[in-house]
Amino acid sequence: MSLFGNQPAKSDVFATISGEELTEIVREMGFAPELTVDSQGDPMVKFRIEGLRCQILFYGCKDGRANSIQFNSVFSSDAPLEKINDWNLKKRFGKASLDADHDVLFQMDVDLDGGVKRDYFEEIIKRWRSVFLSFARFLSE
Repeated sequence: MSLFGNQPAKSDVFATISGEELTEIVREMGFAPELTVDSQGDPMVKFRIEGLRCQILFYGCKDGRANSIQFNSVFSSDAPLEKINDWNLKKRFGKASLDADHDVLFQMDVDLDGGVKRDYFEEIIKRWRSVFLSFARFLSE
C-alpha cells in the first residue's frame, strides 16, 4: 500500500487519476506543482513552465479521480482573433480561443479512455511544455 492508497504502480494502467498522483508525476519531472481545487471542488494542479503559469484541470471526477484532464493557461494579450485562428488552422496540438475578457485561453485535452500507463503522463507533460512554449512565442511575434 502506498501513501496515496491504492495508487497504481509505475507499470500499471490508469483509467482515472487523482490530483495527488498527477501532482507527484509533475513534481518528479522537475516542476513545483501546487495541488488545489477548482470552483467545482475537483482537483487542480498549478505549476509554472519557464515562469509562465499553467494548470491542469480534472474532468469526469468520481471519488476524486478524473477520467480526463486538460492543460490550460490564460495569456493577457491583445492578440486579434485572426492570429488565434491562424494558430488553430496550422497546429494540431493545443487550441487557442479568446475568452469573454478577450484574454487568450490556451488548452490541451487528454482523455484516459481505455487506460494509459504512467509513462504516458510524462510524455504528455513534455508535449504540453513544448506546445505551450511554442504558443507563447507565437503570441509574442
